[in-house]
Amino acid sequence: MGNKFETDSPEGRGHIRRELSAEEMNTDFVSIPMSNKLPMNKFEIEIPGLPERWKPVAYRLPKDTDTVLCCGVVREAREINPNYEWLIVEKIKPKRVTFEQISNTPRILEMGEYFRDEDGCLRNVVTEKSFNKYLPWKLVEEE
Repeated sequence: MGNKFETDSPEGRGHIRRELSAEEMNTDFVSIPMSNKLPMNKFEIEIPGLPERWKPVAYRLPKDTDTVLCCGVVREAREINPNYEWLIVEKIKPKRVTFEQISNTPRILEMGEYFRDEDGCLRNVVTEKSFNKYLPWKLVEEE
């Protein structure tokens, strides 16, 4: 079963669908003819094999510093043929979260407040109030 490539043209031509053959799926590139005369402003594609923690950025000729998806494998642009358009991908940056202890006095905490458990893990209160007294922590920064 092939993968679909769809595009909308601004002139209302509707969807262009093309099933990719098994042979095309196993090559280093797939040439999808597009008219240079029509400006395309919306692309909708299925990307099977895109590894987790990667997101598509563009479909174009790669720059030397780009990372591309090639046959389900993420590669540096300098490793592939730069004369073809490729799916440019970018690694999704992990979120960074910073907490700080806001008091040195243990107390009963409200729902949503954070505390460290006996193993040192940061937890939040999921009931109306905590059953025990804990040192309160708060979320300071999220990137």
